[in-house]
Amino acid sequence: MPSPLHIRLLNWKQSFHSQWNDEAKVHIKEIVQSRPFSILSALFVSSLIIQIISGLLLSIHFSPSSATANNEQGDFLAVKKIEKVLMDQEGDTLAIPGDNIFLTAGPDDIIPTRSYQSMVYISQTTPLKHIRTIHAINTHCLLAIIISILVFFGIHVKDTRYFKGLWLLMIIVSLLIAMIAWMGYILPWDQFSSTSYLIAQGILEQGLGIALGQPMDIIARYFSLHSMVFPLLTIALLFPIGRIFHFSFQNINQSIVYAFMALTMISGILFEQFNPILPPAHALIQSSTSLEPSWFFQPIHGIISTMPADLASIIISMLFIATILLPFIQSYRMRISALGIMLALYIIYAIIY
Repeated sequence: MPSPLHIRLLNWKQSFHSQWNDEAKVHIKEIVQSRPFSILSALFVSSLIIQIISGLLLSIHFSPSSATANNEQGDFLAVKKIEKVLMDQEGDTLAIPGDNIFLTAGPDDIIPTRSYQSMVYISQTTPLKHIRTIHAINTHCLLAIIISILVFFGIHVKDTRYFKGLWLLMIIVSLLIAMIAWMGYILPWDQFSSTSYLIAQGILEQGLGIALGQPMDIIARYFSLHSMVFPLLTIALLFPIGRIFHFSFQNINQSIVYAFMALTMISGILFEQFNPILPPAHALIQSSTSLEPSWFFQPIHGIISTMPADLASIIISMLFIATILLPFIQSYRMRISALGIMLALYIIYAIIY
């Protein structure tokens, strides 16, 4: 006689098989073809296009190499922050105060890597500097749109029979996208990415005992692939999902796509003019710049900073499990209430901390 656990597992297996039957497809198709979802999908597609193009343009000019930076004569270089206008012999301005430039290294200078040198080039070249800012702004937009799509399905899919597999699939996709965004927030040796680089280095060397040496090309190359991994992953997942629920990209409002793309690019150019993003930070050199976590990590940072480490770990784990188990709540009213409470707590922690 099968055990109760075995029976429960068989029921779950049957429940997940029912996610993709004809009745489920009809139920989800009505939601997917609604006007609110067409707006969200248009925003998602336009944001995805911007992220792919800007990421590839940045990757072309990024050098994922830990080799030391040298000049044409083979001398080591050191990065210097200019305090006064620097001019060449003909009187042309080479750099203005605040710029980072590379000069011949002295005996006490730290020699940067070519990866860091390429990031300085990106941040000081006007077109690439604007692309870098657009890419950073669009990262926030893309994650916000993904969260909005999750909430949209959580509200509109009332029958839990058609919600469990879809919700878990979206959670997995969201986690993968969040990991890819964290690994290469803009590109390695940005302020945020250099922090991610050091965390990855600590996990590999201290957590897993893998001695890769310093500096490590493997992490820099892996991080720089995020702009190619993300589009391939997204395309691989969108096409089969679209076929299952008969979703066509022809339903996407092209006016919204063009308007969003134009607004994002204009915002990136204006933001760079009045409030430029943080300059590059060498991953292997301690930075004096104080970093604040981004809004999507702010609630986690708030929990960690206000509670003992063990309690914070337990609470974060419980919230993650509660998010996964949300569609297993049979009552639609209870499910919406739980979703509302989690969103409210998320927003409160993001604002306060």
